[in-house]
Amino acid sequence: MDYSDAAGTLLLNIREKAWSKEVAEKTGINLSLCPLLVESFEQTGKVKEDLVRGLDGVKVYAGVANLV
Repeated sequence: MDYSDAAGTLLLNIREKAWSKEVAEKTGINLSLCPLLVESFEQTGKVKEDLVRGLDGVKVYAGVANLV
């Protein structure tokens, strides 16, 4: 999950760029359920070639698309 989306959960410690242990403890949320935090421009995967014809090599990013 990118940081901007994580901030919307109110569970992100913005200064530390990490899930807030304090908020998690007070709300009973298990931080092991929270996804890895990444910058919006980080590549997080690739589209499987057998799923998309003609779009070989399409990359998946946390918060933006790169169609170049």
